[in-house]
Amino acid sequence: FGREFSRQQIEQALASENPWEIVPSSDTNGHGTRSAATAAGYRIEKENFCGAAPEAELVIVKLKQAKNYLRDFYLLPRDTDIFQEDDIMLAISYVLCIAQEQQMPLSICIGLGTSMGAHQGEGPLNEYINSIAAFSQNAVSVSAGNEGTARHHYMKTLTAVNMRDTIELRVGEKESIRGFMLEFWGDSPNFYSMTIQSPAGEQ
Repeated sequence: FGREFSRQQIEQALASENPWEIVPSSDTNGHGTRSAATAAGYRIEKENFCGAAPEAELVIVKLKQAKNYLRDFYLLPRDTDIFQEDDIMLAISYVLCIAQEQQMPLSICIGLGTSMGAHQGEGPLNEYINSIAAFSQNAVSVSAGNEGTARHHYMKTLTAVNMRDTIELRVGEKESIRGFMLEFWGDSPNFYSMTIQSPAGEQ
């Protein structure tokens, strides 16, 4: 699914008075453009700027927004850019095919992240990225840590001596209107029990 625009079409659109008629697509929040500039922007001496690989050929994939039923299930806002893991995997597959057709090495930049998941390098997307990064002609860069100080995660190792832990969860005003999602990840084959207590004391 989707639509492909060639270099020729993009250059034609840039030279046109009505570029949207030729390439009806744009970066609506600027993140993709900034990421592309960091990865492969041309050297601009007067601005003391240069991307990491200014001579690179670019293949840009614009992901579609996540389906509304997933946003509803996970209580995610409708007005935020959110993408599906399977679409990210399809995007990676697409650029792999382009690199094979062009017989060129590939460096993939994935400027996306999430607070969901166990963050242990497991799951379909992680395993897929690891499998393609195992080949010497492929390199993969992923984002790591814009929310490093936001305290969205908590980790504790329980032992036979210290078998309990109490965690305070602070819910923002916006989250309390619609609801929020909380994930608990434990290591198998251990057994866990959890009690959730509301601010009013209900358990």
